[in-house]
Amino acid sequence: MGKYLNPKADITFKLVFAENEGLMLSLLNAFIPLKKNGSFKSVTICSAELLPVEVNYKNSVVDVRCKSNTGETFIVEMQMLWASYFDKRVLFNALKVYAEQLKSRASFLDLKNVYSLNLVNHIFEPDVPDYYHVYRITDSCHHEKVIEGIELIFVELPKFLEAVKAGSEKELVPNSRNLWLRFLTEIDEKTETAPKALLDNPETNKALGIVEVFALTDEQRRAYDRYWDTVRLEEALYGAIKDAKEELMLKTKENEHLQGENEHLQGENEHLQGEKEQLQGEKEQLQEENCEIHQSLLRTAKYLKDMQVPLDRIMEMTGLSSEEIEEL
Repeated sequence: MGKYLNPKADITFKLVFAENEGLMLSLLNAFIPLKKNGSFKSVTICSAELLPVEVNYKNSVVDVRCKSNTGETFIVEMQMLWASYFDKRVLFNALKVYAEQLKSRASFLDLKNVYSLNLVNHIFEPDVPDYYHVYRITDSCHHEKVIEGIELIFVELPKFLEAVKAGSEKELVPNSRNLWLRFLTEIDEKTETAPKALLDNPETNKALGIVEVFALTDEQRRAYDRYWDTVRLEEALYGAIKDAKEELMLKTKENEHLQGENEHLQGENEHLQGEKEQLQGEKEQLQEENCEIHQSLLRTAKYLKDMQVPLDRIMEMTGLSSEEIEEL
């Protein structure tokens, strides 16, 4: 065990950013793209429940909501695992927060921007070298024409860490963004001594003090350990479901290939009948194997249902219909 704990965990991330508005302000100014290199002057944390004793590990997401001194809303999320629907969930949440402003504002002209900053511990764009992605509503031909309101920022943490390990000078420049990324990617339970650049910066130095092993109470440390147990469980479930889906796709392709051969054989002479029957037997065997895989997905779905995982997540993870899952 080193000197520090991993700042990406629920309890440590919120201790650093949800209880320290100055550090949250620094993080936002480092990642939120503003015109003419502008910056926010202050933020107020708005999360209803900070540092809960019993942490809700829904999809291994850590989130903190806050507002700037000029009324903009920020949704900051630390996402340990990536799912195919995650970007849609991020968009939905941002739109929901944007629409909620009408409850307290009289005019559409009074609506303030909503920024969703998503720090992702996963490479979800393997074909793109950049790790920093900004999505906004723009004209397809004239990208400088922007409809203000929603901006989604995604940061692929593993790509940044790979660049640092490769000695990239760009990522080693001690600016605010790089320092926070190094804090999130290089500090964990194995860290005995933090990088000098993090120790020399007042903000990351303060964050390092917060995530020191002995800075947490016993109760907070138990919450920290429970969080990583849950992350490991979800990683195992995602892996098992992914393997099952890949195997099912492979068997389906084989089945389709055999079906094509079967249709071709129907037009051949009578002396090929024996070969046709053999292929039919292979097809039936593959169907039995597909049935076994389907049963495996049903068992997995029942396990997730017993763990009270939401129906839409079970459908996404297993590919089963809502009717099949409800009957379990």
